[in-house]
Amino acid sequence: MNRDSLIEVKVIRHAEQNTSNWSGGTTTELSIWPDGADYKERRFDWRISSARVDLDESTFTALPGIHRSLMILEGAIHLIHEGIRERNMTPLTTADEFEGSWTTKSTGRCVDFNLMTSDKCRGAIETVEPKCSAIRLFEEEHGETWETFYCLASSINLTIKSERYREDICLMQGDFLKISKKSPLQLEYNLVIKEIFDKAPMVRTTVYRLK
Repeated sequence: MNRDSLIEVKVIRHAEQNTSNWSGGTTTELSIWPDGADYKERRFDWRISSARVDLDESTFTALPGIHRSLMILEGAIHLIHEGIRERNMTPLTTADEFEGSWTTKSTGRCVDFNLMTSDKCRGAIETVEPKCSAIRLFEEEHGETWETFYCLASSINLTIKSERYREDICLMQGDFLKISKKSPLQLEYNLVIKEIFDKAPMVRTTVYRLK
């Protein structure tokens, strides 16, 4: 859907997402850029996914040239970057950032949330605070930028607003909202959250193209 020439808004419903098997469980691709990019061929600028890890011990796929960010949604793991550092990870704590060229292993089972970026882009993952009522979109002065929101709550009602634009959106658990812009904006855009939650209702990812 697109009702504003300055931004593009797209909702990818849970039922529309592509889930595939891997050696340790399943992975669901939420979004990849550019459209039509191929993860298997490693031809992408960025990719956001969620994976279920069903093995007690896993070795991460080697991805040279890819910067990675990882957050745990369910379960817990001990993450090991061989020769570099280790970390215990629990649900919805600060994401771990690392290089795809590192030898990375984990112990424990979980559902995780992943951001991968090539050398053309960078990004970050964070949770939306339970009592947050509004989020300023595109706050940093970057050019082409993508703001995404993955719904953890059973449902959430949102409004995207600027001085001349308004769009109401209802997300259900597992739905994915992507809001993108190609160039700096003169108007302020906000994402208004109409409910208060007991725990983080969404995972937010901001990705921007490097100059």
